[in-house]
Amino acid sequence: MAEITQRRSPLGGRAEARDINIPDGGTPGVALQHRTGLCITQAAAYPGCDAALRASLAEIAGSEPDARPNRSVAAPAGRLIWTGPAQYWLVTEDPQNPASDLAEATAETAAITEQGHGRVCLRLSGRDARLVLAKGSTIDFHPSHFAAGDCAQTGLLSVSCLIDCIADEDSAPGVGPVFDLYSARSTAEHFLEWAIEAAAPHGCRILTPGSGIAAP
Repeated sequence: MAEITQRRSPLGGRAEARDINIPDGGTPGVALQHRTGLCITQAAAYPGCDAALRASLAEIAGSEPDARPNRSVAAPAGRLIWTGPAQYWLVTEDPQNPASDLAEATAETAAITEQGHGRVCLRLSGRDARLVLAKGSTIDFHPSHFAAGDCAQTGLLSVSCLIDCIADEDSAPGVGPVFDLYSARSTAEHFLEWAIEAAAPHGCRILTPGSGIAAP
């Protein structure tokens, strides 16, 4: 029988739980968590097949992706993220990778590729999360411009990144805004170092790696 190998994190032990610049009895301004165990499936529609692809995604994920640019949707099976014209990510925590089912359902309408092994996701949350993001990007992260369900592909400092707003101040009271930040595996260490350096002045709590909501 062939040996089954497990995915190894490119961050090693660098994202282990600890507090940085949080005074005794104080409250962290931000939390960081390396999200592990994610399946990221990219679906790119063939010309003229966007509606058919969205229908297939709705059948598999439980909700249809938003066809508008830079929008994401919470679905029963995971997260649907617009990544380009007629192109979407389905991000799931289910150990059963949906890529094969989606490829079968969209054989005539879309190209399906797995992205999970090539991506790293950091979840950033807390009252000062928007200030941290503003240190590395020219995007306006004010809640009136970048709220729950908004996403963007941009650069954070020198690292290419997809930013997805999972929750904002209104939808996650007591937690603050919550963002998932996706970068390439090859830049994972540099990406984490930047995030920690940017978050440290605000009081940063690094949470144990996992797939849950990171709350300070």
